[in-house]
Amino acid sequence: MKARRIVGVLAFVGFWLGTAEGVPAQSSSTGNVNSIGPIHIYGNGDFAACGCASSVGGVWVIGPWSISGAPGDGVLIENVTVPFQLLNMTVNKSQGAGIHLKNVKLNGATVIAGTQTSLQNNNIGIVIENSTGLVADGGGSNPTGWGIVASGNAGTINKNYLGGIDVENSSFITIRGWHLSANGQDGTPDWMAFDPGTYHWSIGGVRFLNVTSSVIDHNSANNDTSISYSLWNSSYNVVTSNTGDYPFTANLLLADGSSFNTVDQNSFGTADFVGILVADPLPPSSFGSSSHNTITNNIVHTSGPTGAEIKSGEAPDFIGGIVLLNSVSNNVVRSNQLWSNSGTDLKWAQETVDLSSPTGVRSYPLTAVCNVFPFGPPFNGNVWSENSFRTQDICPGKVPLQP
Repeated sequence: MKARRIVGVLAFVGFWLGTAEGVPAQSSSTGNVNSIGPIHIYGNGDFAACGCASSVGGVWVIGPWSISGAPGDGVLIENVTVPFQLLNMTVNKSQGAGIHLKNVKLNGATVIAGTQTSLQNNNIGIVIENSTGLVADGGGSNPTGWGIVASGNAGTINKNYLGGIDVENSSFITIRGWHLSANGQDGTPDWMAFDPGTYHWSIGGVRFLNVTSSVIDHNSANNDTSISYSLWNSSYNVVTSNTGDYPFTANLLLADGSSFNTVDQNSFGTADFVGILVADPLPPSSFGSSSHNTITNNIVHTSGPTGAEIKSGEAPDFIGGIVLLNSVSNNVVRSNQLWSNSGTDLKWAQETVDLSSPTGVRSYPLTAVCNVFPFGPPFNGNVWSENSFRTQDICPGKVPLQP
């Protein structure tokens, strides 16, 4: 039985493996963490004046501090171009974000760090917007495999209402080494227009919205809804060595013209509907095709709806392991391992509108099998090769996706 949470009314409306920029070593806090009120830094000069930061080797270090019950953001830092680091912060019950970075321009600096960082019961754990060259490192990267270290010794981002980490309108951002659990709400997915608004999809574990040249690396997402990791209109990013389990809709979503992304060596299981979904809206759409994404060396297994979801009509007809949906083109799906996914392990489909369905599209157990109009090159230029799987779509004329 999959873990599920009751849907509530939404009450609140780096280069790859980039290095730190003159950042002090990440030390653990000792003893009690002192309490402090909400921290607001509105420019470079505020670090010296706030009474919350110390200068260490040219880096402004804030923390360890404990902040609870902020009426807005627990920490807000904006319009900053000098190195700083939020170290082992505890921020709980903020009505806004636990940590909010806005218009911060650096060159690969680690700005959030520490295995004792704890961001819980906020509206959102971390928000990064209109920024570039930042690393948020929970310190838990597993050096020998996926996700975080087996001890679980990593920064924690748990039980935040809308989601764990939201990055918007930014570039060269690295999100690494976090334990993300029970963030977000189920919502009612917009399968037709793929509107990324949080009234349709919560942020879940990590969301990129209009983000380029950034990295999601070695994170662990468990029971984050509605999606473990999502990229919306985001291109030239890398998603690698993460784990994801028990999301409501999908473990990974690439949508709305997300292109030239690399998805490699992740382990995804127990999604209610889809393991990895590359999708574009039904036409008309203001986005171009989600194209030229490379999906390689991932493990995807045991995706499929609960009996209650099937009975209620919540499950769409295109459920599966790795699903390419609607007009997506020229994507490569290679050397992945898939098994025990409802629907099919490898799927190529187009949605069927059904306005009588709770989600507006046809529901499972009806199945969408290769019903995309065959324009252009075969399978719209998408290629499946060298995958290990049990089931795949067989298209009209008895043509399999992977020969």
